[in-house]
Amino acid sequence: MEGVRMSGRRVIQAGFRLLLILAALAPLGYTIHKEWPNLQTSLEGILWGKFATAQFLLLFVLAIVGIIPWASLRHLGSPFSYPKATGVYFFTQIFKYLPGGIWAFPGRVAVYQLLGVGSAQSVVSVFRETTAMFLGAAFIGLLGLLQGLSLSKSLSWAIGLGTLVSAGVILLIQMPWFWRLFSSLKLISKSPLTAYSEVDPRQRNVGWLPWTLIGSVSFWFLFGLPFRQMALAIYPQLESLTWLEASSIFALAWCAGFVVVFVPAGIGIRESALTLLLANIMPVGAALSLALLSRVAWIVAEGIWILITMVWFSRSSELSWESLRQQRR
Repeated sequence: MEGVRMSGRRVIQAGFRLLLILAALAPLGYTIHKEWPNLQTSLEGILWGKFATAQFLLLFVLAIVGIIPWASLRHLGSPFSYPKATGVYFFTQIFKYLPGGIWAFPGRVAVYQLLGVGSAQSVVSVFRETTAMFLGAAFIGLLGLLQGLSLSKSLSWAIGLGTLVSAGVILLIQMPWFWRLFSSLKLISKSPLTAYSEVDPRQRNVGWLPWTLIGSVSFWFLFGLPFRQMALAIYPQLESLTWLEASSIFALAWCAGFVVVFVPAGIGIRESALTLLLANIMPVGAALSLALLSRVAWIVAEGIWILITMVWFSRSSELSWESLRQQRR
């Protein structure tokens, strides 16, 4: 009987999650339906040579993201090389496309532990990496707003305040003193400080933040190069779009997809946000084309790195799918 109840709960939870995902995808679906003729026209006129160049550039820019886990792990005393930290990052990205969208995080924790990182250090590092990734995107996005993105004042203020508040909250929950204060108020039954308390006191400071943030800001800033190239491939009249504007537009859309945790990899949310932001500087059909194709380009580039790291780890004695399955058990 208990098993039946558990199965029922799982079915209800899965159904509720599906409804949330469909609700998140609804605005994008409506826009595609409404703009279908313009979308087709835009796709037919793409300069595929320029788009292929953008895809090639994106492949190399994505590799920069490895600086973030590398710097975080080094601060925690784990002597990971940059290639190894980058490999683990991409190896675990495949899990984020599973329902729920957060499986890359526990997957990376499991892989870190298989590679000899302590249990507490693994959890803390993943939290720090996620924080740095979001803060870098928020910084580039806010910088673009301050430089004068082509948005209405009300929209700029709404996006800016939302991004700033989200960045503040994400940064705040990484601080051990916050959880100590939160626990003292008895608002939660068990303190999430456990992982932090098991880490060497010398590693609980914010010394990890500068280097991981430098890596994140560098990644998001450089991301503007392939994204601008994609924009020009779809709408060549957009020569006035600067590198920073391209970076900040995508970074803001990525932040929107990140905070909606129940959607796998922010699918639908990021594209809707991108279309909204880009529609101020290009036709809606072209903006929608760019939003959709940028997702495809990201998946292709990330997929190539995932395949490379899967082959690498399959030939390594340190990690295998079998060891990962045993760790999850």
